Amino acid sequence: MQAIRKLVRFARLAEWWEYKLCPLLAVAYATLLFSEIPAYKFVGCILLVLLAIAMGAVYVSLINDITDIEEDGRAGKRTGIMGVPSQWRWILPVICLAGGTAVCWYLWPDWHSTIWYVMAWISFSLYSFKPFRFKQRGIWGVFADAGGAHLFPSLFVVSVIFHQIPEQANVGWELSVGIWSFSYGIRGILWHQFVDRENDRGTGVRTFASFVSQSQARRLEWPLLGVELLAFGSMLWYINLPIVYVFLLGYGLVVWLRIRFLDLKPIVFLIPDNRPYQMIMLDGYQVFLPLALLAHIALTQPWGWLLLAVHLMLFPIGIKRLISNLTYIFPSLRRL
Repeated sequence: MQAIRKLVRFARLAEWWEYKLCPLLAVAYATLLFSEIPAYKFVGCILLVLLAIAMGAVYVSLINDITDIEEDGRAGKRTGIMGVPSQWRWILPVICLAGGTAVCWYLWPDWHSTIWYVMAWISFSLYSFKPFRFKQRGIWGVFADAGGAHLFPSLFVVSVIFHQIPEQANVGWELSVGIWSFSYGIRGILWHQFVDRENDRGTGVRTFASFVSQSQARRLEWPLLGVELLAFGSMLWYINLPIVYVFLLGYGLVVWLRIRFLDLKPIVFLIPDNRPYQMIMLDGYQVFLPLALLAHIALTQPWGWLLLAVHLMLFPIGIKRLISNLTYIFPSLRRL
């Protein structure tokens, strides 16, 4: 059990498990609906996708911590990997690479999916490793992180499923997913970089956020969100399920309740000073969209409720956060 806890800490599962995987699974569930084959028959495919992406996420968490040891030390920041002797630090990343290679071998001759999967790993590596180290090369670091964490994994998910149902493959859907995921990924890494901005400046790490002013970044916010929402609107057009619109309206209501009763300011990626905030569409993509799609599957397909139950067991944090917010808000609503 202690070894598992150490692995969870080293791999920083709490930072990416739901944040990265739930939107990707939402893409998977939506892509399954292009076929009339029941979703439960694709469980093996979904598990492969989940395992493959999780290995990549563990890999990038480990190599980020290893390659950031010098900067983290100067900033006085302690990470779990610092306690591991230097001769042992690379064992887990190498194991992840071996696992990723095995996934590619299993996928072949599905070259389309293999390319997207390999591109994610290449992006991760370019972001962290010298002499490339795109993390310190301004906008290239933003693109590398967004590509490795969101764009290429999303296209990988779509490609793997369409390989199983080639007659349903849809280029328009892939394009919409690609633009949406890349835009959302850019927002995510910009938020992260602006949170770490002062530390990065203090240690000489030249991320995009470290040399861009707040006013310059603010001019990027709404155009970036606009592109993301246009692409998401295109995805909704392809999905075209009333239950999804109902769930997203529910998300909009939650956003308003959080503003009204919790003073949570909606943000694109720039964090406000001395005020709690909520990132626009974060819970929409992580919680409401996958649950809406699974609710549709549960209501219309055999064994759908089992898929929904498994998803809730694997990804409970967003639901718990939502319940916690609403539990706090409801007494205030009754007093109105």
